[in-house]
Amino acid sequence: MAEGSSLTAPTLLYIVGPPAVGKAIVGHEIATRTGLRLFHNHMAIEPVLRSSTSAALRSGASSTGSGRA
Repeated sequence: MAEGSSLTAPTLLYIVGPPAVGKAIVGHEIATRTGLRLFHNHMAIEPVLRSSTSAALRSGASSTGSGRA
């Protein structure tokens, strides 16, 4: 490490709770007040689900997952 430089570990804050209790709202408020960046699971999961659903629909698979229309 170069002299005079400081390297700190990134801050990682988990907000855990049951569905629909306001975790995302709390996360947005924490990000606003602290300047931390917000990353929630929907940012990673929803694009993958959209992509796989689109691919399945293009290939003719049903939305029920049974493979039969």
